[in-house]
Amino acid sequence: MNQDEKEKIVVCAVNSDMSLDGVELSILQFTYLDKDNDQWQINTLFFEKFGYTDDLRKKIISTIKEYSKTTQKKFDDTSANELEEDYGKFIEDLLLQLDEKIKSFSVNLYAFNTLLIQLIEFNEEKPKSAVFLSKFCQKIANNQQQQQRVICNFFAYDFYLKGKGGPYQIIGQAKLFQQQEAQINLSGFASFTHFKNKDDKDTYNGDFICAAMFALNYASQWKKDNLSKGIQDKKYDDEFLQKLLQMKFNYSVQYMGNLMEIIDQSKLDTVTKVSTLKQYIFQQIQSYLNSINQQGIVYVAGNFSEDLFDVLKKEINKVQLQKSKDHQQIDSINTGFLAVRKNKQLLNIFKNVTKAKSDHSSGVIYIKTDKPITITKEPELKKPPQQPQPSQSHQQSKQRLEHSEDFDLAIQIQDLRQDIKISQTKPISKK
Repeated sequence: MNQDEKEKIVVCAVNSDMSLDGVELSILQFTYLDKDNDQWQINTLFFEKFGYTDDLRKKIISTIKEYSKTTQKKFDDTSANELEEDYGKFIEDLLLQLDEKIKSFSVNLYAFNTLLIQLIEFNEEKPKSAVFLSKFCQKIANNQQQQQRVICNFFAYDFYLKGKGGPYQIIGQAKLFQQQEAQINLSGFASFTHFKNKDDKDTYNGDFICAAMFALNYASQWKKDNLSKGIQDKKYDDEFLQKLLQMKFNYSVQYMGNLMEIIDQSKLDTVTKVSTLKQYIFQQIQSYLNSINQQGIVYVAGNFSEDLFDVLKKEINKVQLQKSKDHQQIDSINTGFLAVRKNKQLLNIFKNVTKAKSDHSSGVIYIKTDKPITITKEPELKKPPQQPQPSQSHQQSKQRLEHSEDFDLAIQIQDLRQDIKISQTKPISKK
């Protein structure tokens, strides 16, 4: 089969992370080179970054602060609902702005990834992430003349399987950027992922390390001059640093809120806050790399400060940091690839990276429909029956939750979030 005959999928991929700068939008062509060996080729047709408005960023921050202090199982969803509407409107306006370009490239799949779903992922409310942006995504799907699919919320199933919801860049690292065995992403939160193929066996590992550009941007109030001065400043406050180090890091809205509170309460000037946070990031990354005995080249990806990269490259020992190709775009590329793989029911999330119960294919698929399926959440069963009987058919449907192909979700629009349930449907057969 020559190149022209191979399957090509054009994706409009929009990614936003917790650096809270804005979003990256890519239009990408994925070519399925070898289905037997799962080999792909990527071609970028368009890429641009779009900054948040001040009002939207303030809304995101205020919602993070509010939800970080929420502990009860049922809570007022007003802020999250308002943010969902404002964020969806922001993305919708971008798509309208780029409508002619999207049509000119014959986009046949949309992918949206927002780590804002972390806002609603705690305690017993985990199913909520499956429906964040549901109204927006269903509207986009229903507006498509060619019935293009929309795929969003790539971590709903990972949360359900007790995963951390990331890091998610490992699949692109393994299938699109195979020369990059070790990678650090320095976007909102620093994370490390490692892929290796040896004797035709793939191994995947990774974890979150610490807050990165999220902390630096917040402390500098998104003022580039303050950010640059703080990162380049060699002086830092040891007392503030110790407070940061004493915080138990976890990738959650509670941690984000606590971190912002510590930054707000500090009486230090902005430059010293940024300088101390830079020192904290350096120490945490160095400590993590030492703990796994990492050596050699480590590629750096994500939307990060050039000043921060220069400092880390100079100060971190035992490894050689090198910028990943197209590092600013790599998150939106991975978003598009997650969607492509979900649409084909191929694995896109790995348990050794997210700490979920199993490898899986995560993502919520929206199709053009006026009768969306209600999302439900069935209880887990630890072991499937050996010889299922007809009377066990309902029990079987619960057990299939462990299999990624049964996590295709279409959303029933509902006003009361607490009433949302989660049910699985079989994937659409592709003939």
